[in-house]
Amino acid sequence: MLTLEPLLIEQYVTVGQLQLAFRPVLNHGERSLFASEAAFCAAEQQSFWIMHELLFSRQDELWATQLSITRR
Repeated sequence: MLTLEPLLIEQYVTVGQLQLAFRPVLNHGERSLFASEAAFCAAEQQSFWIMHELLFSRQDELWATQLSITRR
């Protein structure tokens, strides 16, 4: 999957012309909160980008699990 993010980082962030800021979007219920907390905890351990990639690559699975739990 190609995304714009790596290009932006390479061409603009690394030279100081752009700063990326991530804000949690909590509109998927409790799972959104847990994902946000995990990302911020990972950031404290200098692993934000690893967690970011993991959460985004598995978001379909995360939200599908939320839906099955909500239906009970």
